[in-house]
Amino acid sequence: MSEHTQGVAIAGDRAVRLKFLCFEVGALSSLHIPNLVFALATKEHEAFSEIFGLNAIYRLIIDLPWLALYLFVLFTCGEPLAKFGIVPLRWKRDFVPFLCLLPLLLLQLLGTEQMVHHRLLDVRYPTTQFLSPIWLVLIVSLTIGAFQEVAFRGYLIPRLEELTGKTWIAVVGQAIFCAVTHFMFGTESMLAALIFSLASGMVFAKWRSLIPLILVQTIANFMAIQFILSSFVSE
Repeated sequence: MSEHTQGVAIAGDRAVRLKFLCFEVGALSSLHIPNLVFALATKEHEAFSEIFGLNAIYRLIIDLPWLALYLFVLFTCGEPLAKFGIVPLRWKRDFVPFLCLLPLLLLQLLGTEQMVHHRLLDVRYPTTQFLSPIWLVLIVSLTIGAFQEVAFRGYLIPRLEELTGKTWIAVVGQAIFCAVTHFMFGTESMLAALIFSLASGMVFAKWRSLIPLILVQTIANFMAIQFILSSFVSE
């Protein structure tokens, strides 16, 4: 086979690969559309805060299957898991990005305060037969954190890098998409999500590990939920 023929074959394979990636990214991204449409339809109604807020059962029912689907795609795509930040914990590598992201906890609380102010969050965490409220809050915080980091940083950044050839476009793109998925919680929450995602995206692009991102996201969610609970109890 001549060099020209080989080049044409490689170019053809790459075109097919990019088309497949576009379909894959579009299909997974479309999972968020029902939530956005439902939010638009119910935002002015009381049911919005009950269904779309921090209802623990809702978050577990929605986020756990999504997280499982994203992990299934990553584990079955045949590519190295390290590409998506799924790597073993290494203290020397993961401690620095963890410290870099800690200031974002204040940003999370700021966005949460605005959501509480505008009554866009529901704070009912029912006690179950097996879990106390504090454990339920912790599980939900971890679930939300793991899903968002796997979906937006672990999956979307490498895919957008491959599609665009630019890391900065991938980081900005995933941050904008993540912010859009928070629009039902108000402008302040979208801005906080945008800044949080930009910072997390830059950290992921440099260190390529999801562990510190998930840890910070879980802590941020836990602090935010506890802040919400205390705010409503004090009223």
